[in-house]
Amino acid sequence: MTYLVGEYPVLARLADGRSEATSLDARACRRLYMLATAADLRAMGRESAGSTTGWL
Repeated sequence: MTYLVGEYPVLARLADGRSEATSLDARACRRLYMLATAADLRAMGRESAGSTTGWL
């Protein structure tokens, strides 16, 4: 299964600067989430990081 990066705002934010792909498989998505730093989460703001919208 692959995920279109543009359909998931949080994934798109994490992929920005780390990948040029427009579609990622589950393994790549997991890797991006694991590499997310506190700075990434702060940059998303409370609305994005705390909601379930946009998360896989």
